[in-house]
Amino acid sequence: MSDPVRHPRTDRGEREFDITSLKQTTYGRYVSRDYAAHWFRWQHAKRFIKPGMRVLDIGCGEDQMMTKVLRQSQSFVPELYVGVDVRRLARKSQIAWTRIIDEFDVTRRWKELLTKNDVMTGQYLGPFDLICCFEVIEHMPVERGMALFKALKALVKPDGIILLSTPVYNGKHMAANHIHEYGFDELAAEIKRSGLIIDRVVGTFMTSQAIKRVATPAQRALVEELHAKWYAWDILANFLAPLYPEASSNCCWLLRKE
Repeated sequence: MSDPVRHPRTDRGEREFDITSLKQTTYGRYVSRDYAAHWFRWQHAKRFIKPGMRVLDIGCGEDQMMTKVLRQSQSFVPELYVGVDVRRLARKSQIAWTRIIDEFDVTRRWKELLTKNDVMTGQYLGPFDLICCFEVIEHMPVERGMALFKALKALVKPDGIILLSTPVYNGKHMAANHIHEYGFDELAAEIKRSGLIIDRVVGTFMTSQAIKRVATPAQRALVEELHAKWYAWDILANFLAPLYPEASSNCCWLLRKE
């Protein structure tokens, strides 16, 4: 495969990892499309989980919010949830079916998840039926991102699913706490290069300008009516994005093994 075309931007390569952490106490105090999109990602991941499954959450964060979403119903409680994070976490979930491993660089230490016995059950932690990697890859340089794809491919079961979300680089600006944001085509090329298959892509949120540009007249009319009567744009940003991933500001990629 030929080298993917990378969009021009200034990579912030002086840091190997950015360790920004999403915290409910900070980001959950006001309405924003970004935090709302996180909730929708966690809820979307639930639909793939059945009892007996093993779930890996890369970049689980200080709050380990995925565990709180899953325990809302016994129907979505997995056999084992493993949350890993490169940061040192002050608090760790104490739910019986969870294991939280902090200060863990999955791009270098992923093999430990296949050879390490769970202290509670004596079984190996991986491989995993579902791997969630939400808002992580943009916080590392490209070479670490490629190592992440290698880890994902090795850690997921043959019939397993990977959910990876990340911003779509718009060719102009990158968030200050991101090291490398991927253009839509750029990320697609890197995924294929890694040997993973793209099952589908959905947008998680999009700007009001993008909605007006790509939505059908009926969709625009509905959105404008909802905005006039009730919803702020930060809420509506999440509504149509799944239908228009290439016009979205952030996407979730459903990946499988070849």
